[in-house]
Amino acid sequence: ICFMRIISALFRQGRIKTMKVRKCDGDDLPVLTTFNKCLIEDEQSDNQMNETELYHRMEGFLQTEYDAYFFEVDGKVVGFINVGITADEEYKNQGEIFSIYILGK
Repeated sequence: ICFMRIISALFRQGRIKTMKVRKCDGDDLPVLTTFNKCLIEDEQSDNQMNETELYHRMEGFLQTEYDAYFFEVDGKVVGFINVGITADEEYKNQGEIFSIYILGK
């Protein structure tokens, strides 16, 4: 919700002209890998996967029940979201956000 408020304010201020949410496919794996690496570094995660391992991890996500989407602002990819059906039995068949990453400045 906070992200959408920021985007809305930027639209009103004329600082951005367009925003698009686009479903990722196999051609997007290099950029998804880079974003995933940045997310891990920014979170200071203990995850020690190298770029090749992250690439195959993201590839596996896209080939299973997960979907990834890019946020594009004025034609530039500025972030992604990884979503899928929750594994929590209490909320069976509902969606879940597994990761989201938005670039800083």
